[in-house]
Amino acid sequence: MTPTLSAPITSAHNPWVQFIRSLLEDRSARKQSGLFVMEGVRLAEEVSIAGIKPHSLYFSEKLSPRGRQLLERFRPLEIPTYEVDAELLIRLSDTETSQGILLVLPIPSADPPPNVDLALIIDQLRDPGNMGTILRSAAAIGDPVVFIPPGSVDPYSPKVVRAGMGAHLHLCLSQWEWAQVTAYCHAVQPKPLQCLLADATGG
Repeated sequence: MTPTLSAPITSAHNPWVQFIRSLLEDRSARKQSGLFVMEGVRLAEEVSIAGIKPHSLYFSEKLSPRGRQLLERFRPLEIPTYEVDAELLIRLSDTETSQGILLVLPIPSADPPPNVDLALIIDQLRDPGNMGTILRSAAAIGDPVVFIPPGSVDPYSPKVVRAGMGAHLHLCLSQWEWAQVTAYCHAVQPKPLQCLLADATGG
């Protein structure tokens, strides 16, 4: 049986609400906890299809029948599940219109495989929408290895996750230092990766 509270969470000062807010607003909180947030029925469906077990799940009474089917789908996993007052979840949500469901997910820690023939390096990209679009494109073309060195927007920030439309569930995202990225590209077997640069000012 999925654990739930006996009554909906109604206070913005509830520890779980504060926890979610910190994950939505604070990059360091995401890094320290190893968790991030996905919102909405469609992304929750993607999580279920990918076979990923959420850390915890939050929903409101305004959840659609399609969303409630998801609750039943997650039930055998015994995920901590909490009902939140609908208006509170709307205020907490990073989207303009909350769909009544929010998942907290573990940030994957898998290292990239040693024998890839294509890897994407995203350097100094600050716009969340652009980051999400690039990640979505990488997932669409079957490029699972993505390196994001320091200086770019957090790939697990809410706006990037929303723009990625589920790409995060299908990519190997490594937020590595440049020295690690360079060493990896040189060590790939059977031969090192050739590095190609797309210059934004090159026309």
